[in-house]
Amino acid sequence: MSKQGLQHGLEGGMGTTDNLLRRLLWRNDHRKIIMSSNNIHHANSAPFFDIPEIDASISQNLSCLVICKREREIREGRMTSKIISGKRFEGKVVIVTASTQGIGFSIAERFGLEGASVVISSRKQKNVDEAVEKLKAKGIKVLGVVCHVSNAQQRKNLIETTVQKYGKIDIVVSNAAVNPSTDSILETQESVLDKLWEINVKAAILLLKDATPHMKKGSSVILISSIGGYHPHSSMAMYGVTKTALFGLTKVLAAEMAPHTRVNCIAPGFVPTHFADFITGNQTIRKTIEDQTLLQRLGSTDDMASAVAFLASDDASYITGETLVVAGGMPSRL
Repeated sequence: MSKQGLQHGLEGGMGTTDNLLRRLLWRNDHRKIIMSSNNIHHANSAPFFDIPEIDASISQNLSCLVICKREREIREGRMTSKIISGKRFEGKVVIVTASTQGIGFSIAERFGLEGASVVISSRKQKNVDEAVEKLKAKGIKVLGVVCHVSNAQQRKNLIETTVQKYGKIDIVVSNAAVNPSTDSILETQESVLDKLWEINVKAAILLLKDATPHMKKGSSVILISSIGGYHPHSSMAMYGVTKTALFGLTKVLAAEMAPHTRVNCIAPGFVPTHFADFITGNQTIRKTIEDQTLLQRLGSTDDMASAVAFLASDDASYITGETLVVAGGMPSRL
């Protein structure tokens, strides 16, 4: 392709991008890829600036076209998970607790669509079976296990079943949580305090204690906290305190499990799920929350799954011990 032809394509706008991208090669310092509108393939190639006919300015513009096209296709929902990710979790084994619905299900689905073998769990066999069928229908490699995370034997069974099936564990996402009380913290019964602490914090520690021997170099742990951990509200007092604890737990585990395993955390904002329906289902409260959010909307389960996938991926290979707030710009800091 001549320099004049390339320049004409650039000046022609995004309408010419498909044909242009199919014929152009792009490489960064770590990998060589051919980018098209339908796929990403590894190949031997030269970067734009190594092609004699293409000067630096055109090379820069072409890179911009690639990025702009990618963003446009994502917005329009025409870019598949393979194009977004390049199957970046191919060969990985991922455990996600409390993953038959809501945020946990979307996290498991995201890993599966990006090539991972996912192990999902729930307290009820019926929920596990239904979620497994949904994921299998999308071509995802999935194993379902009944597990109440506060039950020591069921936690061990979750780990042992995973290792027996796949021989290893690459990623653990600790998502299980409960909020059985809307009392202020001084009015909360001791049994409820114990239950919240046991499931929201203690179970995550004990699960990782069982999983750690099977996690090798390059593995990753993601804890699911909440923006409520930054500003615990009186109506969800102890729940918020347990989520605050996960921020500290992330720091401690990151130090203990380094250098072979990275440990990070996400703090979701308000997401319409069955778990949060008593808040987000109230239209007055929902409107108040949206008004306090810079992006003027509630989050989605896919928003949370994207953040978790990023932290577990090689794109975040130099990030550990950190909490990523995924809350549309809601105020968040201790």
